[in-house]
Amino acid sequence: MVYDPSFTGVIVFILVGIMAFATRTSFGTFAIMTPIALQIVVISDVNIYLAVGAAISGGIMGDHCSPIQTPLSCCLWLCVGSHTSC
Repeated sequence: MVYDPSFTGVIVFILVGIMAFATRTSFGTFAIMTPIALQIVVISDVNIYLAVGAAISGGIMGDHCSPIQTPLSCCLWLCVGSHTSC
């Protein structure tokens, strides 16, 4: 067997995390990957809540781990650029 359905949550989490890391958007990743994850779950007969939770968790993890324009760097740029104290 090539695909074991018990690893569906892990696979969805990793794929969504990589996509969110690369694009630095969690909500865009949710919109794109949740329907794909749900189709995989329906075909493989796995718990739907597991796939939705893995998609949301992976999106948040990838978004927070991405070094592309973090909120802290934006705040520091605004504070230094406006010459005010944060």
